[in-house]
Amino acid sequence: MLALEPPEERHVMNLRNWINGNGCIARADTEYLTRPDGDLLRVSHHNDNALALLEMLVVSVLVWVRKLFTQPTVSP
Repeated sequence: MLALEPPEERHVMNLRNWINGNGCIARADTEYLTRPDGDLLRVSHHNDNALALLEMLVVSVLVWVRKLFTQPTVSP
């Protein structure tokens, strides 16, 4: 366990966003995500940098497409 590295901030942020959007887990149960010294560890690594870059590209495109098709509504 001591050899495991901390998670990347991007992965922690993705988890926070999922929990906030999903709303099925109590806030008290997810408090560890807000602490800088959280108890999270990275249990796997991206061995292939090309795969990691492709993953980031796909996520970026999906976020862009979602923003494109979900225009905010204007209240009168």
